[in-house]
Amino acid sequence: MKGLSKIPTIKELQKSYDKIQSDEDLSLEDLSLFTQWSRFDPRLTEQLIQYFNKHWKKIHPVLFNEEICKQPWPTVVGVLLEFVSHLTLKPSRKLFKNWMNCVLSGVEVSSMSQFYIGIWSLGGAQMYRSSENSLKPFLKWGFLSDDVPFNKSLKKPTTLSSLNVRMKILNKLIQENQIITVESYMLKLNGTVSRRQAERDLAQHKDLRAKGFTRNRVYHSM
Repeated sequence: MKGLSKIPTIKELQKSYDKIQSDEDLSLEDLSLFTQWSRFDPRLTEQLIQYFNKHWKKIHPVLFNEEICKQPWPTVVGVLLEFVSHLTLKPSRKLFKNWMNCVLSGVEVSSMSQFYIGIWSLGGAQMYRSSENSLKPFLKWGFLSDDVPFNKSLKKPTTLSSLNVRMKILNKLIQENQIITVESYMLKLNGTVSRRQAERDLAQHKDLRAKGFTRNRVYHSM
């Protein structure tokens, strides 16, 4: 797999933070390079998602596509924009999707690999958990990670965990607990499931029986 010619230094990463936080428009060259650096730094990933969420309307999609296609991992941009799509509200959502499709034109899904490089110990427990509980925006573009790269102030109710991941975690929760609440299930999923979806998952599980109403409802394992 081809990669960057040089891994960013701590000083270079700090400069990228400063440029993003200056709230000025980044050059397309800098922006495309920073997307590649985000594989080495979760903090940069979060900041780029905030930047795209705020500035995407000012980024020329065709010219940006040309820039990211010069980079070794253009699919990284797919991951970042998937997360942005979970933040975009109506009526801009359809327009954002069209812009995103143009930016990613011709970009093919990667072979499955860890999104972050050098963050976890190779073969360690954290890398295993990250792979097992990978979120949908990463999986869609051929990457593995359970990191939620959202600033809490930006998060809105959304479901980022796949059905397979949710059921695996819910089944384990059932094995360990006689009584389950919506809150305990959402906490176990680290906030990657909306309350509405969590309620549906619990209500539809064959090994759970509901008791109570609305927010006081609990689920007993059978």
